[in-house]
Amino acid sequence: MDNRQSNRMICNLNANIISGGKSCGGFIDNVSEDGIEYLMTSAIRSSIDFVPERIITLSFQTPSGKILYLNCEVKWYLRTAPDDETLTVGMKILDPTTAYHEFLQDMDRESIH
Repeated sequence: MDNRQSNRMICNLNANIISGGKSCGGFIDNVSEDGIEYLMTSAIRSSIDFVPERIITLSFQTPSGKILYLNCEVKWYLRTAPDDETLTVGMKILDPTTAYHEFLQDMDRESIH
């Protein structure tokens, strides 16, 4: 059963997570009004900075060129294999900005065409 409250839009945007003073590169896999799924491609040794309830900052550039910084709460993370150094992280956006809502509207308009 899917517990999501908002519709997800698939995307592929380069992004960075900043947590514990570290920046980790990756990309956003999908977005919604209140959440983001992020695939971390930076090699990490420990997932301690990405445990549920941890507050992190996500930054990315929208297709229109705006750079967004979003405070997010980690809701879940998944390491696909024990020896894999990448993570998939599900995040809840805390207080989404007006710029983020505009980005979603633009994404929605593009998906219609």
